[in-house]
Order: sequence, then structure tokens, then C-alpha cells
Amino acid sequence: MLYINPKIKKILICAFLIFSAISCENDNMDIIPNVPFTVTLDSNVLLSIGTGSAVISNNGGVKGLIIYKLSDYEFQAFDRLCTYYPADTAAVLLDNLSMTATCPKCKSVYQINLYGQVNKGPAKYALKQYQTLLTGGRLQIWN
Repeated sequence: MLYINPKIKKILICAFLIFSAISCENDNMDIIPNVPFTVTLDSNVLLSIGTGSAVISNNGGVKGLIIYKLSDYEFQAFDRLCTYYPADTAAVLLDNLSMTATCPKCKSVYQINLYGQVNKGPAKYALKQYQTLLTGGRLQIWN
């Protein structure tokens, strides 16, 4: 039978518990479910979005989309689902003045003009970003 010093045994147990807790953290890709969708916005909607501003679309993604206009030819699209407690399905609310989105439940703040990054926690992960393509006056957004 193998004898392990009680002090070493305690250290090994603590190390195992710490390692287990750290390894349980999720990657952003696993947090928000992959929901297949395609949304097409026409030129009338695109013209209503000023450069450096955003709009909400209730179509697409898990809880709808935030569409941000970088320039006349560049757009970004983010899911409105908060990454802190995605099972609660809390949709973030857009503030176009500060270009942020805030979760009404956990109060996490995301910076829309910086790729949906977390500005203030408790969330650790950015909003999920989707593919965009502007062709012929139409913007396609998909996952």
C-alpha cells in the first residue's frame, strides 16, 4: 500500500479542486448556442443607420441582433443575448448615445463600437458576433 504524507495529500486535494474550478470556465463560442439563421436588410433600413450608430432587429440570433454601422460599406452584427447568464435569455438593451448595450438582469455593459467587448462585468465574454455581407444595397447577416 502506498503511503502519502497527510500534508501532501491536502495540497494535492486543494490543487485538484482549484484546477477543476478553473477548467470549468466556458469559451465564448460555447456560451451562446449556434442558431442557424439568415437575415437580409434592404437599403431603406441601412440608410436609417448613421455611421457610428446601431439599430436593433428582433429577427435572427437567439434574442435578436444589434447591427452597428462602422462605415458606409462595413457593418457588424451581435446577438442581444447576455453572455453572463445565457440560460436566463436576457436581451441586452442598446444605448446609442454611449454605444453600449446593457443587460437588464446582471447589469453587464458591452461596448458595441469595440466588437461587443465587456465594458463592465460581471460578464467575462463579448457579445456573440455574426457574419455580415453588404451586396447590392442589401445587408446579409448569418450564422
